[in-house]
Amino acid sequence: MRAVKTIQDMNDAIYDMIELQAVESAENLKNLTGDAYTKAFADTVNRIADQVQAASGATDQDMAAFTNNISSYLFKVTESARLLDTNTNNLNQSMNQFISTAGNLPGTEKVDYLSLSLAELDKIVRDTNKEIDDINSKSVSVETDNSKLNELLNTLSEVNSAISGKEADLNTEAGIETRIKQLKDERSEVIINSKRYKELSSTIDSLEKKMPKRSSKTTDTDSQLDEKQVQSQIRLEQARIEIMEDGHEKRRAMLDLQHRVNMIAIDKEEKELIKARKEAGKGGVTTDERSTFQSRRDIENKAYLKSQNKVFDDEIRYKKEQYDLYW
Repeated sequence: MRAVKTIQDMNDAIYDMIELQAVESAENLKNLTGDAYTKAFADTVNRIADQVQAASGATDQDMAAFTNNISSYLFKVTESARLLDTNTNNLNQSMNQFISTAGNLPGTEKVDYLSLSLAELDKIVRDTNKEIDDINSKSVSVETDNSKLNELLNTLSEVNSAISGKEADLNTEAGIETRIKQLKDERSEVIINSKRYKELSSTIDSLEKKMPKRSSKTTDTDSQLDEKQVQSQIRLEQARIEIMEDGHEKRRAMLDLQHRVNMIAIDKEEKELIKARKEAGKGGVTTDERSTFQSRRDIENKAYLKSQNKVFDDEIRYKKEQYDLYW
């Protein structure tokens, strides 16, 4: 899409207003469906476009081009708000299910894996594979009871089936990008060229192919909106965390947000270095520099995973104590 100079030259305050209206409108749009959503979405886009035209003095022809950017930005913000709600609801539902079945004997209830989030299913896969490896590492004989191993293999098959189904159902950029990031984070902890490493790489490639082709002629206006969208999402999440009650959920939210901010900062530094080197005629970053950035990401991922596990363990311990007190 061609750049529109009158719009590009707008005061930053106008871009902030676009961002604010999109975020506020997304809180309403995320709860709508069907015709109600379509009408409210179109009304919001038109309202913002009218305000931009009044502020910039752009022609109707220029606005026809820029309105597509507004629509795309509003859609991304709305989908991000929906995804946040979905992940929160899924986690709460999973924790409630865990507590509600605490008194049941092992194996008496069949787990509904489709009700779990992809992140939770990934953890089950990791834990199950570890148990399988532990069993296989022990010496066996003809008389060995393989019932536990068979049970674990069946669990692994069911969980992988649930994961494949959920990944196949992903149909939004936000959902696919989130899944790709989860898989890349896990892959960074796996031995290179191992079986699991190749499985993760194959899944990542398949998901990336589902993403729409991005034009190499992305305008400066698009870049400005994308960066402001990230900052908008961060501020929205900060505001959401501020009003949360103190507890495990707030700790998880703060941990997730800080991890995201840290990873964004590393990515931004790398992009700025690449841009500076290219402008200086020195090409991109060197192999050592690229390795340094990846090492920083790996360290951040490890620290995040460690903190995440501690919060999860603390929450389980707390809920178990509450359960014991009640019964």
